[in-house]
Amino acid sequence: MQYFKTYSCKNILLVFLALFVFASCANTSNKQESEKSGGTLRLAVFRYTFDDYIFPPTIGSELEKCFASMFYTGLFKINPVTVEVENSVCRDWEVDNSGLVYTFYLDSTARFNKNECFGRSMTRNVTAYDVKYTFHILANPLYSTANFTNTVYRIQGAKEYFSMTDEQRDTSRIAGIKVIDDYTLSVTLDKPSAHFLKNLAYPAAAIIPHEAVEKYGMESTVNVGPFLYEHDSLEFRFIKSKYYFGKDEKNCKLPYLDTVRITKVKTLDDEVDLFVNNEIDAILLVPGEKVPSIVARFPEDMEYEISDANGITLYGAQRHYNITRSYVKNLCTNHLNILGLDKVYIDK
Repeated sequence: MQYFKTYSCKNILLVFLALFVFASCANTSNKQESEKSGGTLRLAVFRYTFDDYIFPPTIGSELEKCFASMFYTGLFKINPVTVEVENSVCRDWEVDNSGLVYTFYLDSTARFNKNECFGRSMTRNVTAYDVKYTFHILANPLYSTANFTNTVYRIQGAKEYFSMTDEQRDTSRIAGIKVIDDYTLSVTLDKPSAHFLKNLAYPAAAIIPHEAVEKYGMESTVNVGPFLYEHDSLEFRFIKSKYYFGKDEKNCKLPYLDTVRITKVKTLDDEVDLFVNNEIDAILLVPGEKVPSIVARFPEDMEYEISDANGITLYGAQRHYNITRSYVKNLCTNHLNILGLDKVYIDK
């Protein structure tokens, strides 16, 4: 008892101070913004032939994939520079010696963006049950046909589930998907696949919550990603999400941008006019044959940069290029994630 008295006068105070400092540092770290944060990226698009809502399991065109990758994410994502698979909601994973059984460990800080479908809380954590639900949606022809074979086709029991009647599917589950706990999921394949993780990085495999599908059906845009999605007759808008769990190498919150605004135009000429008039910051995926005629329209004193769109050939065999203002940094493209917007910033 005497020991406690002599210890508590000094050291308990130090313990409380240490806890206070730790809590303060942790809180600062969680809220820390990069010096690059802020700003609006202005773009335009004329090649769109899809409904303005974007439901990942149904996406088909490259432009839909582009838009989906801007505000949805799944277990994995594609690095827009290296085109390699990177962790996203999945913080770690392992595969057994047979190459069949994958175990995924989820980031427990990942949360769905705010939406009234979640009730009074307006949001909740992403769990292994959400991944399981998403995989079942991808294997359900009522929601997904085009993306079944390039996402969950190889999971044990998925093909049988896909072939069931609606009534059978109501009382069945895909055998190869097991929830171990709230943040751990096991998936067994019917045969080894070198492309399975990359398939899960497709925008079509973005994680979706059951509450959103039950409330909005295939018009749901509730997501886990860096941006909230809005649209009207004039433009698409992507608004920075305060719930996004992603951070950069300095532990600063992503994304850097506050907003991405994409104006709807009718032709490439309209897009070039906006660029010349300083109403947008970049022209993306310009076919190589078009670059000289576009540049010829620029004023002599205009500052701009031309970069290879990572060898992309979306519309024919020609290479495509990005034309950007010099103040737009890290704007990258590739076949799966046309805009790597997490780390794009405006240096004005």
